[in-house]
Amino acid sequence: MKKILLQSFYSILLFFLLSSISLHANQYEMDRLSQEILITKEQRKMLLHRYKLEKEKYFNNRTVNSYIKAMNQLRDKEVALIRKKNFLATRKNRLIQLQREEKIAQEEKYKAERFLKRQAKQREAKVKLLERKKREKAEALNRKKIKNIHGNILVKIDLSEQKMNVYKGKHLLYTWRVSTARKGYVTPRGNYKPYHLAKMHYSRKYDNSPMPYSIFFKGGYAIHGTKSVKRLGQRASHGCVRLRTNNAKKLYNLIRNNGYKKTSIKIKS
Repeated sequence: MKKILLQSFYSILLFFLLSSISLHANQYEMDRLSQEILITKEQRKMLLHRYKLEKEKYFNNRTVNSYIKAMNQLRDKEVALIRKKNFLATRKNRLIQLQREEKIAQEEKYKAERFLKRQAKQREAKVKLLERKKREKAEALNRKKIKNIHGNILVKIDLSEQKMNVYKGKHLLYTWRVSTARKGYVTPRGNYKPYHLAKMHYSRKYDNSPMPYSIFFKGGYAIHGTKSVKRLGQRASHGCVRLRTNNAKKLYNLIRNNGYKKTSIKIKS
């Protein structure tokens, strides 16, 4: 779309540039013709004055006839120049009209494109709203379903597969990709209980890095959301367990609703 608009802009620019050059050349030629017409008129006046003087003399027919011939030639030349100037004036008006028509056409085209773009944005916003409502409805139903399931929460993290499974009782609720400690860092293995939840935590150790929906289970180690979703499924963290922020939110709410005592976190190699 941008490429088409750019091509259209350059074609319009070229049209106006060429028409402006043509108008300038046309005006230059018209000014030259006006000057030439003025000179021709002055020459005719001078010849007419001499003609009148010579006509009063006797036996001067040859000179008088030459003046008449010269005046006729100047008259014909003046008529031809005026016709040419009129033609150029008509051409100039036509070029101005074409420029005006092109400008109006481009304005209409731009308005139509803006209207279509606005309509496309409105449709896109409508689709997004419907999708969001559908997703929220599905999540609400899922929460209700999970609430009706009896049992404790078990969060299993497999370091070799970089995967997390979340259970409630015997039911598997979620399976998500995670990122755990990269080379040179350690994610602690073992069985833990969450001891603190933070909707938004900033790491003091690592340049105030944001840790949304943090679930702390041992010292400064936590399960939390991340923006580095491309790294999920591979070891990439400083020791914490990273997952998508929306998934971290689900786990955060699940643990908050069920309580620390009814939640276990198991991390194995």
